[in-house]
Amino acid sequence: MITRGLDKRTAWAMAWPAALLLLACGLLTAGLSWNGPGWRIGIAVGVAIYILYLFLLNLRHKRAAVGSPPEQRGGHDGKADLPGLFEKQRAALRKDNLGSVPSLVRMIIDPAHFRTRTVESVSLQGRVISQQVTIEFQLPTPPAGGQERDNGAGEIYVPALLVRKPELIDNLAITDSQGQTITVLSFEETAELMAVTLHFLVITCTAPRREDDQSPRTQRELEKSWQAEALLLELIYGFSNRADVDKVITEAFALLGLPGNAGTERVTWLREFVQMLSQAYPVIAVLPHQDHGRAVISYKRTLIPSLSIANPRGRLRLALGLRPLKVGVATALAHNSKSYHLQIDGPGTQYLMEQTLRCPTCGTHLTRAGVVLPPGRTCPVHHKRFQSGWGRPYFEMRGKRGQSYAHLYMRGFAAVRGENLVLSASFGETPPGTLASATITAAVTCLLIGAIGHAEATGIANDSDIPPLLLALPAVAASWFGFNADGEAVLRSSLAARCSLFCSAIAALVAGSLFLVTKRPDKPIPSVQPDVFGMHLPSWWGLLFVIALVNVLSIAAQLVVRSWSYRRLLLRRENDAAHTGQHRLE
Repeated sequence: MITRGLDKRTAWAMAWPAALLLLACGLLTAGLSWNGPGWRIGIAVGVAIYILYLFLLNLRHKRAAVGSPPEQRGGHDGKADLPGLFEKQRAALRKDNLGSVPSLVRMIIDPAHFRTRTVESVSLQGRVISQQVTIEFQLPTPPAGGQERDNGAGEIYVPALLVRKPELIDNLAITDSQGQTITVLSFEETAELMAVTLHFLVITCTAPRREDDQSPRTQRELEKSWQAEALLLELIYGFSNRADVDKVITEAFALLGLPGNAGTERVTWLREFVQMLSQAYPVIAVLPHQDHGRAVISYKRTLIPSLSIANPRGRLRLALGLRPLKVGVATALAHNSKSYHLQIDGPGTQYLMEQTLRCPTCGTHLTRAGVVLPPGRTCPVHHKRFQSGWGRPYFEMRGKRGQSYAHLYMRGFAAVRGENLVLSASFGETPPGTLASATITAAVTCLLIGAIGHAEATGIANDSDIPPLLLALPAVAASWFGFNADGEAVLRSSLAARCSLFCSAIAALVAGSLFLVTKRPDKPIPSVQPDVFGMHLPSWWGLLFVIALVNVLSIAAQLVVRSWSYRRLLLRRENDAAHTGQHRLE
């Protein structure tokens, strides 16, 4: 259907911003051009109307954003289709394909037992983060005489990753060691498998209590078992906070006659299985059974990092068009594997400045003894000291030598799964970079302002019109070097360089405007103390020259210090086999 014209509401919504803007511009112009009394009132009213215009325009954009919220979900009420799940469960139980269910349970609740090595690589690509994880599994041996042994085939279900609810995975790709795509279960297949797995756990937890009693279960016992299983299924396919999850689990265990807090190993498995899947959903990969029992799975996905601008420095970087300086990556996968490698790849034009492994809650760094809080500091996370012995957690970070990545190695952290650690890495622009551009621009601005200010103050060459053109050069250079250089990188140039370029551009434009609007003396004027190169203090030219001088000295100091720091990193030596005399650049 094609409509002609606009309705009154749409036309008014498009017309009022233009009307307010024209009214504000008219009042400001009239106030500036009116020499009579009341011109200040006209300017004040014009500024007030312009501020009102900005406020209403921002409010309009906020209301428009409500119609297209950042996150949208719909079409599902969050409740599980219990009759359908029970029907699929009964159909699956009639098949001879349940050999992989026990190993699947262990892989979900105790992944470190099967994951021998995990390598995580995080690269900064534009405004998103690309994550690649390679996991080496020690697969369980299929039961002797089973279907897999008899036919030489069979499948095993491997949880490649657990995704926190209700997170959406972007650009997920799962491959094997040969780069071939691996089959992944769909939502319906995963729902059926989890229902069967839950039923298996319920049966294994309640069966030992009936070993001495061979009589069949009563109808009342069957109804309680179905009610308990339905409650647990609702937790698995819904999303609730941890406190509500524990309450429902306690209620379901009471129906099953299981202990609420303690119990056998099987009861612990059931509790941990439901708790884990109530907060996350598994992505199940289907692998064929292999004789050697080892398999490698790699997956890639795209992450959108959250932005933290709590401090004034972060707000200033955002206002000037700069990206964050630091990136933090959680080391949660280290608790699910025997050994773990994490590498954060920064942009090729930047180098690693700082790297810390710490608790994100209290900010305390990790030491050989664990996260040890200093006296007087508390943390909501309960940190445990590492026990001495062979299984003691160990970590090592690659030293800073001017490289553009951070590398962390961890092992033995599966025993301290309660620790929540984050590797924070900050990257800096490789000198000279935009610091050199900002220094050159600041030096040219200072030189031009000083020369033209000296000529203006002393009346030298007062018939030339070239100074305004010269003073426009630093502004153009600042615009080109500083604001055109920010492309698609997440971590970008120095805040000092951007501020210096901004200061150079403003000083050059103000100096050019001052040259055009001020009257030049007819003859040379003798110097009046105090003065700077003939520019009397205080005066507009003297003030601009002092600002330009402070700018060039401060940014030059930043360039020199950071160049020296980067040079020290390049010449640094480490006591490892990777950096010996056999590997050298000249």
